[in-house]
Amino acid sequence: MTQRKMKDSGIEWIGEIPEEWEIGKIRYYFTIICGATPKSDELKYWNGNINWITPAEMSESNKIITESIRKITAAGYQSCGTELIPKNSLILSTRAPIGQVCISGCELCTNQGCKSLKIRTANTNYEYYYYYLTIQSAIFNMLGRGTTFMELSTTDLSDYIIPVPSIGEQQTIADYLDKKCAAIDKAIEAEKQIIEKLKIYKQSVITDAVTKGLDKNAKMKPSGIDWIGEIPEEWKKSHIKYCSDFEPYCDVTSFKSDDIVTCTPMECIRSGEFENREGPFSSYNSSYTPYEENDIAFAKVTPCFENGNIAIMKDLHNGFGYGSSELFIIRARAIETKFLFYWLQNTIFKQQACATMTGVGGLKRVSPDFVRNCPLFIPSEDEQKKIIDFLEDKCNSVNTTIMVKTQIVDKLKQYKKSLIYESVTGKREICHNI
Repeated sequence: MTQRKMKDSGIEWIGEIPEEWEIGKIRYYFTIICGATPKSDELKYWNGNINWITPAEMSESNKIITESIRKITAAGYQSCGTELIPKNSLILSTRAPIGQVCISGCELCTNQGCKSLKIRTANTNYEYYYYYLTIQSAIFNMLGRGTTFMELSTTDLSDYIIPVPSIGEQQTIADYLDKKCAAIDKAIEAEKQIIEKLKIYKQSVITDAVTKGLDKNAKMKPSGIDWIGEIPEEWKKSHIKYCSDFEPYCDVTSFKSDDIVTCTPMECIRSGEFENREGPFSSYNSSYTPYEENDIAFAKVTPCFENGNIAIMKDLHNGFGYGSSELFIIRARAIETKFLFYWLQNTIFKQQACATMTGVGGLKRVSPDFVRNCPLFIPSEDEQKKIIDFLEDKCNSVNTTIMVKTQIVDKLKQYKKSLIYESVTGKREICHNI
């Protein structure tokens, strides 16, 4: 096979394309339709039968979207001035986040966080351009504008440059990527399922160890608390407020404005670890949550609480830090810090804490009164240390396997992205019979 001739597209993120390909702006091949939202307090506008898609419903694994969480009525649709998009149009999230792409599997409309691309020419294959747009997220985000939130404007999207192969080659590339990406996605999903099973296993090991102990032959007794059940006979009942300081006092009187301290926004705390960022003491105020060396910090807001955003705050800059206002801080007093750290991750505690959550949507928070007054049973100091050693060993082993599996997923995703890029820009020539 002779090597196909290439030419410079003149566009940095496209690079070289086959000599016979063209380039053009999105507006030449698609009509852009902006989404809108009916008034939320008008009941007659909601719970109808018109699908109304938001960015929250779009994901990398959801190529074709046919059903929305919320639906609007005909009156709601007419009130907001948007337009129904036909089946096989492209939907692009253009704010919070920018860059998710899916295909409409039926006639539907979207909110203002999306812009839809309706085919306007016969030589345009929606599946080919679906794949092309899925790898444009970084560029789209660079084009985002705004102060309160970043948004990709209609003008910038309209003028965005795309490669234009023949309609036959578009179809060939789309068919090839359907087959190849399906195989990659299947491999990614298999690895993700293993990761989820490992997380469940780790959670069960922690829960058993901190509520039942390590000795399977130990005598048990009723705890007197339905959701805890039986506990080892020698364990002593306490409450979090009796064995630790909840939201403890931190003395900051000695700090100077330019002293460096640790700072941890919510995204810094993940699965028992934290990112030890730093900043000058003067950058923070009473709206932040203070903590000291060896304090336990964990999320109070959903879904971060359920996801296990918890860490022991160690090796802090100047022994002190400020974190998100959405963190609980606990300082162990009459209990081993690491035992309490693991206990706060046990499944039954998390389930009961979630039942106390108040608020709306994604802003629900665990009740501080529940955490403060929560009962727990404490083994002897020697047994606590044995449980800690056991869990350190088990959790480190599981975490290592999860890390390896996560790296495999990341490599598969990168390979998929590279495959799409090479195919949709013509650097990888696709034969019709593949």
